[in-house]
Amino acid sequence: MGQVLGPLSAMIFFGWLITAVLGHMRRTRITKAQIETRGKILEKIGAGQEMMQFMGTEAGHQMLEPLPIEAVQETPKQYTRILRAIQAGLVLFALGLGFLFVPLKTGVDKEAIGVLSVLGLALGAGFLLAGLASFLLSKNWGLLNGESQPE
Repeated sequence: MGQVLGPLSAMIFFGWLITAVLGHMRRTRITKAQIETRGKILEKIGAGQEMMQFMGTEAGHQMLEPLPIEAVQETPKQYTRILRAIQAGLVLFALGLGFLFVPLKTGVDKEAIGVLSVLGLALGAGFLLAGLASFLLSKNWGLLNGESQPE
């Protein structure tokens, strides 16, 4: 079992590391775009009385407040959550299937690999069902089309 857990732990760590780096790069890109946009707006306004009038408006107040990174998303949160659950389910299910075939090609203990295989298959199926349930509930409640929120 130790022969399997070492490489599996390394793969999980590097997957997490890549996800963290890509998330940081995305947030950095969004922040730069926000800064550039605000700078261009301030250049257009000019100085003096025009600036004071603009800052007195609601738009001026909003410009001074920092925008949260999560507010600028390419896809709605519902779609993102559903897709992440489905992706995790597919990866775990494929991992469980892969562990089923490991004893056929190597001399690894069948019981240890069998436990990992069943865990991967069960977790994968659970994530897939959770993604399906989230999709159906979100569609039923009108969250995917931007209609109404459930109360």
